[in-house]
Amino acid sequence: TRELLKRSKTADQARWKANLRSPLFLRFSLFDPDIFLARTLSFIKPLFGLFGLVLWLTATITATVLAGRHWPELTHNIADRVLAADNLLILWFVYPVVKILHEFGHGYAVKRWDGEVHEMGIMLLVLMPLPYVDASAASAFREKWRRILVGGAGILTELFVASLAMLFWVSLAPGLPRSIAFNVILVGSVSTLLFNANPLLRYDGYYMLADLLDIPNLAQRSINYLQYSVKKYLLKIPNTERPYIAPGERPWLAVYAVAAFFYRLFIYVGIILFIAGKFFIIGILLAIWAAGNMFALPLFKGVRFILANRSLHGRRLHAITVTGGSLAFVLLLLCVLPFPLWTNAEGVVWAPEDAMVRAGAGGFLQKLTVPGGSPVQKGQILANSSDPELEAQTKILRARLNEFELRYGAALATDPLKANIILEEREHIRTALGRAEEELADLTVRSPRDGLFVVPKEADLAGRFLRKGELIGYVLEAEKPVIRVVVPQTRVDLIRQRTTGVLLRFADHFDTIVPATVKREVPGGMEQLPSPTLSTAGGGQIAIDPTEQNNMKTFEKMFQFDIEIAQPRPALFLGGRVYTRFQHGYEPLALQWYRLLRQLFLKRFNV
Repeated sequence: TRELLKRSKTADQARWKANLRSPLFLRFSLFDPDIFLARTLSFIKPLFGLFGLVLWLTATITATVLAGRHWPELTHNIADRVLAADNLLILWFVYPVVKILHEFGHGYAVKRWDGEVHEMGIMLLVLMPLPYVDASAASAFREKWRRILVGGAGILTELFVASLAMLFWVSLAPGLPRSIAFNVILVGSVSTLLFNANPLLRYDGYYMLADLLDIPNLAQRSINYLQYSVKKYLLKIPNTERPYIAPGERPWLAVYAVAAFFYRLFIYVGIILFIAGKFFIIGILLAIWAAGNMFALPLFKGVRFILANRSLHGRRLHAITVTGGSLAFVLLLLCVLPFPLWTNAEGVVWAPEDAMVRAGAGGFLQKLTVPGGSPVQKGQILANSSDPELEAQTKILRARLNEFELRYGAALATDPLKANIILEEREHIRTALGRAEEELADLTVRSPRDGLFVVPKEADLAGRFLRKGELIGYVLEAEKPVIRVVVPQTRVDLIRQRTTGVLLRFADHFDTIVPATVKREVPGGMEQLPSPTLSTAGGGQIAIDPTEQNNMKTFEKMFQFDIEIAQPRPALFLGGRVYTRFQHGYEPLALQWYRLLRQLFLKRFNV
C-alpha cells in the first residue's frame, strides 16, 4: 500500500511538472470512467465490426458527395462566416461536445479489446475546456492494427459525426440548427484532420504513425538521434554511445524532431497571438514562458554541456570553436548577408471611369459600328441603338409642333390672347421635342477618348435592350493598360519609398512575368475594395466585413496603386486577377523579420 501511495504521489508530481512545462495545454484528471465504459460497451461493440465499417463508409461517402455538390455554398466566404461573433459563440459550445464524443471513441476502442481506462479529465487548450481520456493501456496490445485503431478511433468518430451533420446541413433551412450543423462539420472534419490527425503534434496522428512505422517513442528517439549526431559528427566526441536504430528508422529519426519543432513553434505563435489579442498581459507571459521552454532552456542546457560536460575533456576548445563558428555563421546569415525584399499583392486589370463606354439612353442595340479590338478616336461612333417608342413619340411631337406653328400664325391675326395661349403650349411641345431628340442622339454611342475599343461580351450585345448607363465596353490606351493593386497599410511605406521594380503575373497567363512601373497612388487609404475579385468571396486574399458584403468593405484600411505596363496586352485580361510583386532591393533577414514583428505588434496590439 505504501508503495502504491508513493507511485501515486510521484505520478501527481509528474503531471504538475508537465503542466508547468506546457502552460498552454493544462490537464486536470477528474474521474475514472472504466466502470461506465464497461457497462455500456455492449451498445457500442457492434460498431467495431463489419456493420460499423459499412455504416461509417456509407455516412462518410454520402457526406463527401454532398459536400462536393454544395461546395460553393459550403465554402462561400468561409473565413468571414467562421469569425463572425455569433458563429464564434456557437463554436465555443459545439467544440467541447464533439471532443467528448472523440474521447469516448478512444475509451470504447480500448475496452473493445479488454484494456482498461482509468483516467478522464479536462485539458485547457487556449483557456477552452476540452475533455481527454487516458488510452495508454492500448500500448500493451500486441497487434499493431489494434493500437492504430485505438489511436484513430477519435478521428473516425469525429468524421462520422461530421458526416451526420452534413446530412442535416443540406436539409435544413438557414437558421440556428443549420449553423450548429455547419460548425460540427468544421470541427469534425477540418479541425480533426489538421490537428488530431497531424503526426507532428503528440495527438492521435503521432501515435498512429509511431505504431504504423513500428518506431515506439518516435519523438524522443528522434531527439536522441539528433543529439548523438551532433556529439559524434560535429563535436567529435570519442566513444559516443550510438542509440539503437533498426533498419529503415534512420530517415524518420533524422527528420521528425526538426519538423515537429517548427510545427509546434507555428502552433505556439498562433495560440499566443490569439490570446494576446484578447488578454494582452496573459499573452505576453505565455510568450515568455514558451520562449523559455522552446529556446532559453535548451540553449542553457547546450551551453552548460559545452562548458562543463566531462565527455568534452580534452576537446572542449574544439567544441567551443565549432559552436562559436556555427553561431557566427547563423548571425552572418541573418544579420549581415542581404536577401531579396519584396511585397506581394493582388490587383485587377482596371479601366478608369473615363474609359468606360455606356449606353446614353435605353434602347435596343442594333449593331456595333466598330468591332471590338479596333483602335478608335474620341467622338467616333461605336454603336447605334433604337427605341421605336421614342422614335414614334418624337414624330408625334414634331407633327404637333408644326400644327401649333400653324395655329399660332392663324390666331395671331384674329385673336392675340388665344395666340399667346397657343404660343405657351407650343413652347412646352418644343421643350419636350428637344428632350426627345437629345435622347435619340444618345442612342448613338460615341468613343469618350482615343484608344482601343474593348467589348467583353460582344457576341451577346446584338439586339439586346440596354438600359441607360449600362456598360457596353471600354476604350483603353492600347499600349498602357492599368492595373489597380491593393496593399495593406503595413507595406505602403516600403512601396512608396523603396520600390525598385514591379513584376506582374496575370491569372490566365501565370507563366508569363510582365515588368511594370508604379503610375500613381490613389489618394488616401480606403476600406473599400475596387473589385469583388480581390475579396475572399471572389477568390482573393482580402477578408471583407461579413455585415457589409455588398459594399466590399474591408476590416482594415487598404491603399491602392495604379500600375502601368509598358507593353501591350490582350483585351481578355480586362477585369482579371493580377498577381503583383513590388521589389524593394535587398536587406538582411533579421531586419525584415524585425519589421514584420513590429508591424504585427502595431496592428494587433497598438504598441
